[in-house]
Amino acid sequence: MKISIEPKYMNHQYKKLLFEKIEKDLYQYSSDEHGIVLKVIQIDNIVNSMIMDMIPNAVFIANVLVKTYIPRRGHILLTRIDKVVCHGLYSNPYHRLKIFVPIIYNPEYRYVKNFASSFLESVNPLVSPKTIHKNDHIELLIKEIRFEKDGYNCLAKIISKNIS
Repeated sequence: MKISIEPKYMNHQYKKLLFEKIEKDLYQYSSDEHGIVLKVIQIDNIVNSMIMDMIPNAVFIANVLVKTYIPRRGHILLTRIDKVVCHGLYSNPYHRLKIFVPIIYNPEYRYVKNFASSFLESVNPLVSPKTIHKNDHIELLIKEIRFEKDGYNCLAKIISKNIS
């Protein structure tokens, strides 16, 4: 990764500033090949450093260790529900991962709307969870994945549990 620092910041804390700039640059990064950057762990090493000719900035090329997540079919995620609509559920567990849970993937649930809220309700008394509301945490099974621009869009199914 290539990082530029102004000369006024070149002091004994330049490595801390490098790390902060890398965190800021990679926070919203995702790619089809590498997945979603969840966290910058450390700067492994600085491969090269130089002073630019036109602007007297110091430029560093560094190898960085990051924690990533690449969604795959069959992955199970514990996630918070962000929105409940008549067609299903929406969840956005990571900054570049959007999940839609279509109601047609989950015939054991039906959409209910009253004056105060909307939620999914189990039609089978032996299925858990009985109801799913906004902000509930549930397990989802990823069924389909598509990478667009710089983020993932997924379709998922609720992992319901029989409580007999």
